[in-house]
Amino acid sequence: MANQNNTNQTRSQLPLDQIPADLVSLADIEHYSTQHLSPGVSAYINGGVADEICLRRNRLQWQCYFIEQRVLADCSAGHTRLELLGQALDHPFVLAPVAHQQLAHPDGEVATAIAAAALGGGMIVSQEADCIYSDVVTATDHLCWLQLYLTSNEQTNLTKAEIAARTGFQALVVTLDAPVNGIRNRLHRSGFQVPVSTNRLSGNGLDERQRKTPEQLAPGSSLVFQQLMTAAPNWQTMAAFVKHCPLPVIAKGVSHPDDAQRLVDLGCQALIMSNHGGRVLDESVTPLHALTRIRKSLAPDIPLLVDGGIRRGADAFIALAAGATAVLVGRPQVHSLAVAGAAGVARMLRILRDELEVTMSLAGCPTLASINSTCIYQSAREQQLC
Repeated sequence: MANQNNTNQTRSQLPLDQIPADLVSLADIEHYSTQHLSPGVSAYINGGVADEICLRRNRLQWQCYFIEQRVLADCSAGHTRLELLGQALDHPFVLAPVAHQQLAHPDGEVATAIAAAALGGGMIVSQEADCIYSDVVTATDHLCWLQLYLTSNEQTNLTKAEIAARTGFQALVVTLDAPVNGIRNRLHRSGFQVPVSTNRLSGNGLDERQRKTPEQLAPGSSLVFQQLMTAAPNWQTMAAFVKHCPLPVIAKGVSHPDDAQRLVDLGCQALIMSNHGGRVLDESVTPLHALTRIRKSLAPDIPLLVDGGIRRGADAFIALAAGATAVLVGRPQVHSLAVAGAAGVARMLRILRDELEVTMSLAGCPTLASINSTCIYQSAREQQLC
């Protein structure tokens, strides 16, 4: 069941009952979504951190590679199926964790889960979801993981994990790249107030960070260092969580090879290369760059997912060629949800899958397993630009 209080004053037009005939790409979906989202919600969903350099780089990163086109390849038995941590998927597009989806549509994350399942895909549910977690889980019979933020309290973290397991989530995705929020100027200028989720795992503020006002801090203390970072997890916290967690743990927000290896050594079963959609550190490396470095440093059987700026099936092909096992799609799912609810999200996934299949056929790759690093290349000019 969905909480309806977030949506009444955040939408310009109601979602469409039918998909427009000219909605044929993710860019079209984003364009249509501007008619269905208020300026404040649009700033929250589409905005990045600071000068939004990282946001732009996330999109440009996929334009830094050429795809090798091959001829006369037999792709008549081709498919896009894969297995991810023991779960079968019809395609490699996983819906990334995006908070507060009722800002885009009254059915929120439930509609998104229905669409993901209808297309044979997976979904990662945000800790800050508006819909009741059990409703989201029961809306899909496919991959359904939960994204969490850890605190410095190890027992609190494990309590979250136990509740998630009882709810029916199959794995936990721990976001590590945002111990503090980035300074999102576009959002601040809009004046939009991000809603506080009342539907977290505990149902009673289990995740609060014991905030203090500046007056309550010692003179000369920092709200960042002496408040937020004292509540943030560290390596010891993560080690304890992975060791005792009843579900498989995936680490999200990894960009450095040394961190990646250490997380695998702790027992993380997969990693997600992500810079939080350009919403945390404006100067962070692109997920594709992180992927190419980390893939070289880890054993080939460690699943790697990549998240950031994917808007075409060809983008996903490049990610797979660079070593990704699957890819995440974030903002486009909310654009699609705003335009036409579950039907919009399903259309978005269908577009991406169709584009990927065409790209695979033209590159002579009938299966995901046949996509490898020889399928893409950079010229000297692209290497300098990217």
